[in-house]
Order: sequence, then C-alpha cells, then structure tokens
Amino acid sequence: MRLLRKLGLRDAEKWSKGYPHQLSGGMKQRVLVAMGILGNPRVVFVDEPTKGLDVIKKSLLITLLKRARRESHSTFIIVSHDLGFVREITDRVCVMYCGQVVELSPTKDFFKEALHPYSEALLEALPEGGLKPLEGEMPSMVNPPAGCRFHPRCKYATEICRRVVPAVKSFEGRLVRCHRAGEFS
Repeated sequence: MRLLRKLGLRDAEKWSKGYPHQLSGGMKQRVLVAMGILGNPRVVFVDEPTKGLDVIKKSLLITLLKRARRESHSTFIIVSHDLGFVREITDRVCVMYCGQVVELSPTKDFFKEALHPYSEALLEALPEGGLKPLEGEMPSMVNPPAGCRFHPRCKYATEICRRVVPAVKSFEGRLVRCHRAGEFS
C-alpha cells in the first residue's frame, strides 16, 4: 500500500479491494508501475505506457516513472511509439525497424541528429520536424527485402543497400546499422 500511495494513488486501501474495471486508465498505469517495481527488480519492462492516456495523465505518468526509476534504482526498458515521451523519460534510444536494431544512441544525441534514415524519418514525422509522413509500405516480415530492410523506403539507398545487409558499426560513440551512416543529415 505504501508504494501505491508513493506513486500517487489516493485511497490505496480502498482501491485494493476493488476491481480493475473500477480504476481509471491513469490509476491502472500506476498500479502496473507499482507491480513492476515491487521487490526492486534490476530490470523493469514497460510496454506502450502512454497508449490511450490524455496529456494530463501522460504528464503524471512521466513524473511517476521518473520517481519510480530514481527510487528503485532499476533499469527501465520502455517500448513506445510516443517520441515525446521517449525524449522526456529515457537516457538512451534504441530504434528498431522490421525486427532489427538500426540505431542505438544517447537520447539527447538522437533528437539532435539521427544517424539512420529511418530514425531521421521518425523525427521528420514529429511536429517540429514538419509532420512529414514516411513514404512507402512496410516490407513483409515473413519475406523481408534483401540487403538493408529499410532500403525500399530510404531516400539515400544505393546499390549496396539493396544487396548487402549492413553491419552494426560504431559512429561518433553511437551504434548504427547503415552503409551510409555519416553521409547525410
């Protein structure tokens, strides 16, 4: 109960005797955070925590996760499509495309300058990036394209991108899976 109160759930005793459907979305998120950090695990996985939350509940959740992370000393692995949330709460960003890691970067560096063309497209889709949609179709995961999986949608793709799967390489202290890393942006 103490942990629930610490995470901002008023009347924790009352709610502990209730049913999940009686809790609001924000309350459910707080209960899940509490369950996740109970026992001080070394790693906590959080999947799409802002999905379905309004701006106020999202802001509260950010505050709660920051506090939980600080107080539990756990590593949080957060899966999210909400880049505003990612910018606010993470230390590092891992971008995946079609099941492959394409970029791993400190958060501040990622939002300053993406190294992979897909990462660049994600940032361009943000309001401050001009709300540019990513062109093309997502490739089949059953039968992915040869070479770089992003090449059919990549404005920088060359012949090597179509033929050879790029290796992960270190670039400016970051990791990127791109033949042409550092040639654009």
